[in-house]
Amino acid sequence: MLLTEDFLERWDNLVGEVDKHHIPIDFVKKVVFRTIEKRQKTINLERLRNQGLKNDSIELIVEEYIKSNESVIHSMEFVLDIQSVANTIQPETDRLLKDM
Repeated sequence: MLLTEDFLERWDNLVGEVDKHHIPIDFVKKVVFRTIEKRQKTINLERLRNQGLKNDSIELIVEEYIKSNESVIHSMEFVLDIQSVANTIQPETDRLLKDM
């Protein structure tokens, strides 16, 4: 599905307003960790997928990093893959709203 820049920007705004406690890993592009020493570590999930890793393996990598560094992690931020979110949700939204 080819999505315009304006369409993706609207999805980005919509997703930005959602409380993100549980996010399917399929929709995460990067995970950014900030430490109590104000350092930053980014795990680029998109790059790992492009290298052929499956989401199960990627999830294990992220979990292992958290376990190994939990004493120094101050915060964790998810960078969402808006294209993936829109491609997954828009067809279902269209289907649900077609009779309205």
